[in-house]
Amino acid sequence: MQKKILIIEDLSVVGKTSLATAIPIVSAFGHQSIAVPTALLSANTAFKGFTYLDLTEEMVKILKHLEKLKLGIDALYTGYLGSIKQIDIILDYLNKYKKLKYYLDPAMADSGTLYPGFTNEFVAEMKCLVSKAYVLMPNLTEAELLLGLEHKLEYSAFEISEILKGLALLGPENVIITGVKVNNKIINYAYAKNEDKIYSHSYDILPNNYYGTGDIFASIITGAMEKGLSLDFALKLAGDFLFKSIDFTNKLNIDPIYGVCFEEYLSLLGGNLNE
Repeated sequence: MQKKILIIEDLSVVGKTSLATAIPIVSAFGHQSIAVPTALLSANTAFKGFTYLDLTEEMVKILKHLEKLKLGIDALYTGYLGSIKQIDIILDYLNKYKKLKYYLDPAMADSGTLYPGFTNEFVAEMKCLVSKAYVLMPNLTEAELLLGLEHKLEYSAFEISEILKGLALLGPENVIITGVKVNNKIINYAYAKNEDKIYSHSYDILPNNYYGTGDIFASIITGAMEKGLSLDFALKLAGDFLFKSIDFTNKLNIDPIYGVCFEEYLSLLGGNLNE
């Protein structure tokens, strides 16, 4: 049976981030992507002179119309939300549809700092969404902010396990922390609260930092787990997919602001994936 997944985040015309990556990736798993844009950008924020159209008020109208259509949404996945008001719209929706599985990428910070325009008040409001998540997928900086920790460049495996469990205490059943750098490796960690079990998969660090990698990762986790695949398998699948895609993009010599050339590997996500 095809799952219907509601995806709520911004759309950039140029630069593969947010909805531009989420729609094809979630669809590649055989799900129906039902996309609600929070904003329309001419290009992602790495480009100079990008235009930005806020769609907060339109979000409300779209969601009301979708309710009337009685689509039978199976899951909700959100990425970048541009304001506290948008967070509150999502909270209202989740309070109305309490049985929805909610996949949350709290896209609000990286490299030790909040994104421009975000405040500690925004972080506090984001915690309300965190409490309702089935799967929470922060990077390390976002994890630190959600737990009120000071930013550090290095963590031991034990410290990461404590952060994972600390985030799980906020409400999520599953927690993933992406992009932990150890020596020449990138390690992605996951914690399944019901099993009290931690999983991890590591990869060699590749040249260049491409925009949208977190969006790709979160989209694969959502698509895979809604297909019935385990947290551990989804974690490895997302990491392998990104590694192959980034390596391919490097060979094409693409400017990192344009994002990752992942289209070549979408077929890896379809068909009968077996653990």
